[in-house]
Amino acid sequence: MMPLPYEITNRHSGAFGPAVQPITLDLPDLATMTKSVVTGKIQAIVMSTNTHRESLPTVLTASQQDASFLSRRVEFSVTPDDPHRRQAMNFKLAMTAALAVAAWMATAIASAQTIELKLADRLAQDHYIARYSTNFWIEEVQKASGGVVKITRYPSERLGKSKDMMTLAKSGITDIGEFVPGYLGDALLLSTVAELPGILPNACAASMAYEQLAKPGGFVDKIELAPQGLRLLYVVGLPAYQLFTSKKFDSLATMSGLKIRSSGPAMDAGLRVLGMVPIRMSAAELSESFSRGTVDGMAFPSASVFTYDLQGKTKYGTSDLSFGSSMTFYAISIKVWDKLSPAVQKAMAEAGEKTTRHACSLIDREEQDAIKKLVAGSNMAVVSLNTADRKKFDDQLSTVAQEWADAADKRGRKGSEALKAFRDAVKPYR
Repeated sequence: MMPLPYEITNRHSGAFGPAVQPITLDLPDLATMTKSVVTGKIQAIVMSTNTHRESLPTVLTASQQDASFLSRRVEFSVTPDDPHRRQAMNFKLAMTAALAVAAWMATAIASAQTIELKLADRLAQDHYIARYSTNFWIEEVQKASGGVVKITRYPSERLGKSKDMMTLAKSGITDIGEFVPGYLGDALLLSTVAELPGILPNACAASMAYEQLAKPGGFVDKIELAPQGLRLLYVVGLPAYQLFTSKKFDSLATMSGLKIRSSGPAMDAGLRVLGMVPIRMSAAELSESFSRGTVDGMAFPSASVFTYDLQGKTKYGTSDLSFGSSMTFYAISIKVWDKLSPAVQKAMAEAGEKTTRHACSLIDREEQDAIKKLVAGSNMAVVSLNTADRKKFDDQLSTVAQEWADAADKRGRKGSEALKAFRDAVKPYR
């Protein structure tokens, strides 16, 4: 079938006069036209069912100020005897669908210049969490923006340590960062509620509950994120942590005294109440710390044992306990966010919501597979507590959450409100 010609112009008014600079393209080149609308290179599209300028059945106006009308204001009329009638009708459907995706983006992207942003995190380039979340989010944003937004990821703490992420974002060293509340102390104290033992059943519960609290206008956003100049993009919650060690243990009594890597204050409290010694460090430091004897083990997601190549050091581990969890989120500096067009903001926000859900479902699946792999292929002995120890374990940890809340309250940090809000947000996902 012969391609239906159409014309793209820089027309500013309703008159098709001398100011028009037409570019005639063929139907298969819709992608070129769509990107041109997105970047603002064109302001009006005039499509014709023939090559005569006198016949202009369809006019789509895409002004910078009102591009949102583009996908709605399609007036299409073709004379009954037009030989291109069927092609024209099909063309209208294809064109409308293509432009609907791009129309809202044209509003605020005023030039064809690429928007370049830096993203920093602690995860290795091919870490499973990065594959499921950050790499996915970057692809979604770049796809939604027609390639106008370019995000460069700096993995493995290349731009700075995770514990300094707040400073990196505020100073402009990075535009977007991964924030691990447990690494950042007082600045994100209430966000460590997601690390408390005995609350979260899985990664999706952690992700969705924290998203509800930290999205713009949410409880945690108003108290912690916004005051720190951050705008939430997406959340990566993890499943309940298990205990993995190089030293033998088979009961609560033999757990006592073990030096265990912790991700933050909430996990610190849980380990202490069980008689263990929490050691605060990043996951990237674990391998060397095992070798030096700085730690005997870690409370960790099962899948991360393989990510950090620790399966050779892991001789004993649990599979059905909950030593707390961890939650990380990615946020953009509000100063950077405010400079972006509403169209790019919308693309990032929608990609973020999609990423939160996409990542947590894959992480939960990965967790179950990793436990099976550790048992089958790494010669790890699975430790199960007897009935009496299991009851004692649950009873001791049940006090940790309230103690965490009380301690925050004494410092004027609304710990009890945060704990209640988080538990309420988790309920639908149990």
